[in-house]
Amino acid sequence: MGVVAGVPIAGYLTLGMMRDPLGAQWLAQNKNFTPHIGYVISAYGLLWIPAVWGLVSLRRKNAYRAILLVAWVLITLVGLYSPVSFQRRLSLGLHTAIAASAVLGMIRMEQVVPQTFRERLRRGLLLATIPTNLALILLYSAGVLTRNPKLYITLGEAEALAWLDTQVEEVSVVLSSTELAVFIPAFTDHRAVSGNAFSTPNAKETEAEVDKFFRGSIRADERRRMLQEWGVDYILVGARERAAGPIALEPDACIERIGAFREVELYAVVCPLGFDPHDVELKTDPLAVE
Repeated sequence: MGVVAGVPIAGYLTLGMMRDPLGAQWLAQNKNFTPHIGYVISAYGLLWIPAVWGLVSLRRKNAYRAILLVAWVLITLVGLYSPVSFQRRLSLGLHTAIAASAVLGMIRMEQVVPQTFRERLRRGLLLATIPTNLALILLYSAGVLTRNPKLYITLGEAEALAWLDTQVEEVSVVLSSTELAVFIPAFTDHRAVSGNAFSTPNAKETEAEVDKFFRGSIRADERRRMLQEWGVDYILVGARERAAGPIALEPDACIERIGAFREVELYAVVCPLGFDPHDVELKTDPLAVE
């Protein structure tokens, strides 16, 4: 009954995402397909031993609870291969059921193992968890020790983001390279143009356009068109943005340099959205244009 009751809710949420323009875009880009079933089963490794033991022992005491956990695992496995693009994300529900079954199995093991072997069992179970945790630590430490730019920002970038967060109260759109843009929502309350590959609408096309903007070879009117289309308020230009070559944002009546933070320059877009500088005569102060 619980399974039947959950189907309409899951279907409604999925349908709602598919019918929403932004939700549909996210689903189209969020391709997380589940690997072969053999990989899924082997990924839990030794955890299956106490998990199966726990389910068997629970079945003898409380068949209904055992059925719940078994159904939980089976339904999640079916969901992992359902016709949706976010299959692998559904594995989050699998961990809980297997872990709960394994805990029951470990408790049962201690009850049936002789007293003299219980301490060895505990140590063995503890040692069995070390390889996976060690692999995860080494994997992420490699990125930390090599100062991977996808994990680190420079002091200049940190100072520029801190200034935007503390000095600009109204939520604004900040343009930067895609690599830096993923840090903007984390360090400020502002929005990025091209950031997370799943959450950015038309991510590949937008990233290509952003790269084109910072390439420095486009005309000023084309650059203004991009800024107006994205609704940009501020532009960050640092080492990441200069990677493709020198960038010349000035002189441009619609872009004003307002500060620098070490190697990072901060620009403000001072022309109103939809403004065409060819339609009116610019005043001396770009901020004074009505």
